[in-house]
Amino acid sequence: MGRIACLMASSFFVLLIISSNSPSCHATCIGPLCPPCFKPSNKEYCTKHNCKHVCQMNGKPSDSAYCRNLVVYWTCCCPQP
Repeated sequence: MGRIACLMASSFFVLLIISSNSPSCHATCIGPLCPPCFKPSNKEYCTKHNCKHVCQMNGKPSDSAYCRNLVVYWTCCCPQP
C-alpha cells in the first residue's frame, strides 16, 4: 500500500513540474525538439511582442515567438517554421 501512495505522489509531483514549466498553449519539449530560447534582459520584457525582437537579435527570427517560464527565469522561445 505504501508503494502505491509513493508512486501516486511521485506522478503528481512530475505532472506539477511539467505544467509549471510550460504555458498551457505550448507543449513541453524534450531535447532537440525544443525551439531555441533566449533570456531577455528583464522579466518584464518577456512578452509575445518583445520576444519576436529578442529572437531576431539572436539570429532566430520567428513570427510565433513566445515567453516561457522556467521557474528560475523567463525565456523567449523562437520556434522555426
